[in-house]
Amino acid sequence: TLGPFEVSRGSSLISPRDWQREKARQLMQFFVNSRGKLFTREQICDRMWPHLEGDAATQNLKVALNALNRALEPNRETGISSFFILRRENLYGLNPAAQISLDVDDFVELCKSDDEGDLKEALSIYEGDYLCEVTEDHWANDKRESIRDLYLTTAMKLAGLNIKAANWDEAVKLSHDILAVDNCNESAFRVLMQCHAARGNRATVLAVYQRCCLILREDLDVEPSAETTALYHQLST
Repeated sequence: TLGPFEVSRGSSLISPRDWQREKARQLMQFFVNSRGKLFTREQICDRMWPHLEGDAATQNLKVALNALNRALEPNRETGISSFFILRRENLYGLNPAAQISLDVDDFVELCKSDDEGDLKEALSIYEGDYLCEVTEDHWANDKRESIRDLYLTTAMKLAGLNIKAANWDEAVKLSHDILAVDNCNESAFRVLMQCHAARGNRATVLAVYQRCCLILREDLDVEPSAETTALYHQLST
C-alpha cells in the first residue's frame, strides 16, 4: 500500500492480467483502506461509481466483485463463497478472519520504536504515499496524510539520532529525503544547516537558509520561523 499497490497470494504476486479489470483492483484498495468495516452496495457504489445511477452502478459492482474474487481465489470452486471478501446479506468487506499482512501496519509499528535499526527499516518500507494511485477519490486522503506525517516525523527522529552521533552524511541524506516529500519542512532545513556548520561550510549554511526562505515565500507566502532564523544567525557568526 506504500507506493505502487501490489497484492500477493502467499509468495505469488497478482499480476495486472490477474485483476482482469482495474475496478477490481481499486475495489481491493477500498476494502484494504476500510479494514474492519462492512459496507452496503449503495455505499460502495457511491464511492466507486459516484456518477452512475443505481442499477448501472450495482451492475458495475457485481462485475468488479466477481473479478476481484477470481484474482484473490482463482481456484475457488463454483458455488463456494469467497473467503477473503466477506458478504453478509447486503454488506461487503474484508473478512476479519483472513490472514492479511499489510506493509503499512509494519511501517506504523516500527515507527513506534526508538531503535535506530527499526527506524531505518520503517523508512525502507515507505516507498511512496499510502494508496498513491487513489487520487480522484477522497476516501484515502485522511490516512494518506496521516501516514505521510508519520514518515516525516520518523525520518526527522532518525536524523536527530544521526546528529547526536555526528553522522553528518546520513543526517543530510535524511533531510533531503524529507524535503523530497515536504519541500517546506523547516525542520529539515535546520538539520541541513547544522550539518554543514559542523563541517565548517558556512557558505553552504547561507545557501540552505536562502533556499528555505525562497521556497517558503514562493509556496506558502510566509517567512521562516523565528527558530529557523535564530539558528541561522547562531551558525553563521
